[in-house]
Amino acid sequence: MSHLKQVNKKIFTLSNLIAEVNEWKKSKQKIIFTNGCFDILHRGHIEVLAQAANLGGKVVVGLNSDTSIQKLKGKERPIVNEQYRAILLASLS
Repeated sequence: MSHLKQVNKKIFTLSNLIAEVNEWKKSKQKIIFTNGCFDILHRGHIEVLAQAANLGGKVVVGLNSDTSIQKLKGKERPIVNEQYRAILLASLS
């Protein structure tokens, strides 16, 4: 399977994620959640994601929408759009 296909399999709509989380819960898998803007990916982001992964289990990363980031950080943001930020995050192991 190509890397891009593997990456895309990690990106969920909310309804698809709910179904997936329900399956994980049925099989008693540990679920870790974190979220953020991840507009300009930096060391702090990587450390938080690594700490979440070190807890073991399935890591769910909530991603702020472009609209949400504009409200939080101003009209000039985000620098990286939501689709690309999702791909960047999903590319991390």
